[in-house]
Amino acid sequence: MSENKPVLEYRYRVHYSRHGQSVYLAHLDVMESLLRCLRRSGLPYALSQGCHTRPKTSFGPPLPLGQASRCEFFDLYLREMSDPAEVAAKLSGLLPAGMAIIGAASVALNAPMLSGDHKVRYKLPFTAEGAATMSRVREFLSDPASPVVIRRGNEEQRYVIGTAVLSVREESEDGALALVADFSQGGKGQPSVSKIITALAEYLGEAREALLGVERISFIE
Repeated sequence: MSENKPVLEYRYRVHYSRHGQSVYLAHLDVMESLLRCLRRSGLPYALSQGCHTRPKTSFGPPLPLGQASRCEFFDLYLREMSDPAEVAAKLSGLLPAGMAIIGAASVALNAPMLSGDHKVRYKLPFTAEGAATMSRVREFLSDPASPVVIRRGNEEQRYVIGTAVLSVREESEDGALALVADFSQGGKGQPSVSKIITALAEYLGEAREALLGVERISFIE
């Protein structure tokens, strides 16, 4: 009797961006969109196990609603070795408006998605008249004692920024005003970037109109 041979799988990490209307898609909707994209791509994807099989995939951390990103990623598993450029090409053009494939790379089967404690970089652009608001934002993010209060109904969760913000710096590109901030995430007592941005918007009040958006630009090693 012949032995069952293990099924070979090849893992690819696909990088994509989210801008425009796609920033308002919830994480579960994004996952379903990526699965539909994969099914339509013609790629020889592997299937998950269990009663309800689907393309075998792993997804990066959720992007908070309303935030843009140029560094989203998910992993897919194929039954055949493929050229990463071909993987990216077959997925391109199949995503919802505002989402775009950046590229793909082959990764080891045992490669981690992202550690629990990780660092992430964000860009916060401002209007041309928003220099005063940008200064206030930098002050807020640079103070470890800045309060982060999240209200849900009658309940409140209270934090301080503490060690969650690693650095804040100004970035000028063609005269545009922007801050680039590095955050530490996953540590004990550290508020998420989403919570910090919510607290920041409350702190700014009407001045938040000078903040044009929030964009995740990279995960930092």
